[in-house]
Amino acid sequence: MPIPALVTALLPSVVAAIPRLAAIFKPGSEVAERNVAGAAAVLDIVTKATGAVNAQAAVEAIKTDPVQLAAATQAIESNWLQLAEAGGGGIAGARAADAVTMASNGPWWQVFRSTSMWAMLLLLPLPYAVTGSVAGLWGHDGWSSDVRAAIATAIVSLVVGGAAGFYWGSTTTRNKPPSP
Repeated sequence: MPIPALVTALLPSVVAAIPRLAAIFKPGSEVAERNVAGAAAVLDIVTKATGAVNAQAAVEAIKTDPVQLAAATQAIESNWLQLAEAGGGGIAGARAADAVTMASNGPWWQVFRSTSMWAMLLLLPLPYAVTGSVAGLWGHDGWSSDVRAAIATAIVSLVVGGAAGFYWGSTTTRNKPPSP
């Protein structure tokens, strides 16, 4: 039997035996293909946890043996973060949380409540430190001219490339027709 067909046939039994999985594998959901890949991972975890020779034997074992069901449930719990989204909504959730933080009324320094701003502030000294060192302002002033040229080119390329990428990326996104 092909793996997707096997997964589709056996997954409902595993979900019935371990109810917490129902939150991930909803019948008729629009992300069915991703669910099949997740289901294959679930069956693999359950098969290994029960020591069964294949997924069908593992499903039969968790249906009939409470010890095997407990082992499978424990294995699913141990691997939960590999199977389900952690609850923050991913990148979209982070963007939404940051937008809510920034939209609240307050003084100008509220920008420091943004996680994105803190990440930028922590990373910002690095390019200045490298540039200052290459320019001989501090640190090691014995850089060869080849190294100086390479680092200067990299810094200019990153600044121009970042600005261009932001401009054309936001222009392209803004001019993109809405998806149906």
